[in-house]
Amino acid sequence: MLVWQAPPGASLVGELRAVTAQVRGLVGADARPTIVFDRGGWSPKLFAQLAAAGFDILTYRKGPKPAEPASAFGEHTYVDAAGRTRVYELADRRVRIAYDSGRRRFACRQITRRSPNGHQTQIITTCTDPDPAPLAHAMFSRWRQENFFRYMRADDGLDALDAYACVADDPDRAVPNPAKKTAAVDVARADAVIAAAHAAHDRHTAAGVPVHARQAHRDLADAITAAQARRDQLAADAKAVPARVPIATLRDDPRRLDPERKRLHDAVRLAESALARLLAPHYARSDDEARTLLREIFHRPADLHIDGDQLHVRVHPLSAPRRTRALQALCDDLTATQTTYPGTDLTLVYSIKRDL
Repeated sequence: MLVWQAPPGASLVGELRAVTAQVRGLVGADARPTIVFDRGGWSPKLFAQLAAAGFDILTYRKGPKPAEPASAFGEHTYVDAAGRTRVYELADRRVRIAYDSGRRRFACRQITRRSPNGHQTQIITTCTDPDPAPLAHAMFSRWRQENFFRYMRADDGLDALDAYACVADDPDRAVPNPAKKTAAVDVARADAVIAAAHAAHDRHTAAGVPVHARQAHRDLADAITAAQARRDQLAADAKAVPARVPIATLRDDPRRLDPERKRLHDAVRLAESALARLLAPHYARSDDEARTLLREIFHRPADLHIDGDQLHVRVHPLSAPRRTRALQALCDDLTATQTTYPGTDLTLVYSIKRDL
């Protein structure tokens, strides 16, 4: 596993370029890794560079795209690592995506998923697997990362495990400019007002304007023209506002969380996910209750005892026999790894305390 840490607000496109150089050094010249990422990394030019460097890409398609006809879809199944069968309605074809102002095109594969409500979601990839289902599963499972981080904060209070120590931030680090968003909102509001005025003017015109209302009708047309001029000026001003500015221009003494603390948080998140996977074969309701069961385990008291070169961890039984049996199986799996306690030569041995 490679953990890549970037400054807050860093461009995903730029970081992908940097991380792939590191990955290539780790996996060797002959491997062809697949990089799965969301629309924040959208850049057909980058895709072409990554493909030329020996990487496959898998991401959501960004921007307007035509819908696939119903005849293009077929049912595909995929069995995931936990033995669950996933069923997808997928269309699969080749596409060419323009970039560099249309001067170049990136050839790739487009896999479109049709949801039960008819909504279509397109992903693009350079992977050549004959079955599109594993690729669809990899892409549509990516959202679980964000859900998991949210779950750990809400249910386990993960962010409270350690102090919020801060370090100085780079005052020149570029961040999104809030003035850009404000300017865009002003333009959108002007568009809405003009659209409503046009609709009123058109309704009056279609219905026939009475003689006594003709001056008011002309005044409305003049007001629309003036509003359009103001809107165009707002749009020009918005375009002139920089999209990103140094963080020091927005706040004094900018600071951010200590990156070492974040690494600790991420390690806990990864460990909890690994334990949930280990529980799956031993607990029939693991799909719905694995993390709930782990929370109960984390809160149970345990006894520590050193016996020779072993550190015994004896966890008290859980709230139900079936849960205790699952915990015993998890203890057996963890003991089988022959892991030593960090900083010692003691091998960890896990079990259930029986003499309550």
